[in-house]
Amino acid sequence: MCGRYIVYSRPDPLRQSLERSNLKFTKWIDEEKYRSSYNVAPCHFQPVVRVDYDSRETILHTMRWGLIPSWTKTKPEYSKLIINCRDDSLTDNKSVFNSMKNRKRCIVIADGFYEWLKKGKQRIPYFIKRKDGNLFLFAGLYDSVKFEDEETTLYTYTIITTTSSSTSIEFLHDRMPVVLENGSEELSTWLDPRTPWSPELARLLTPFTVTLSLMMLEKLAIILQI
Repeated sequence: MCGRYIVYSRPDPLRQSLERSNLKFTKWIDEEKYRSSYNVAPCHFQPVVRVDYDSRETILHTMRWGLIPSWTKTKPEYSKLIINCRDDSLTDNKSVFNSMKNRKRCIVIADGFYEWLKKGKQRIPYFIKRKDGNLFLFAGLYDSVKFEDEETTLYTYTIITTTSSSTSIEFLHDRMPVVLENGSEELSTWLDPRTPWSPELARLLTPFTVTLSLMMLEKLAIILQI
């Protein structure tokens, strides 16, 4: 799973990194809500990349982490937020993600993420990043919702997870975020809202094979400020 991650870039360096990853966007919606963080947690606002269905513009949009489906009437409890979506749940056409997997796919940006190794009663924190220094581009889904008695629309997202790569972090957890490769055609294929769900899209949800760098953290409480 993915319960905490990092986005430490300021807006301008983030723009440059996305351009190098072949994710050039025309505008940034709610840029003022973005705050770089070494402790991105559910309910935090972070930028994701999506493509508008009508204009076909590639947009960077600051959304809240923790998916809330569009048909939700009132604000859900924290425990009801969908922070992760299992890749195998997308094979069911009756799942909560059915409409989103067809037209509301996105890419979640990260510089790294955290995972905890369970050793008896201990939970040992690790920080995971790409060894090549590139951004992680996680496959995600998003939706928008307007609660009763509220005027504003809230955009939220979830990170899709798959089985862990046996060569990287399987010893930490059996699940990890789906990572799409920087600069690849996978990005445009995943983002295109006019492409309905298909076996081709499902095949993109595979374990990451690029070498990762892991760091065991003795003072995670200080880094995360918790």
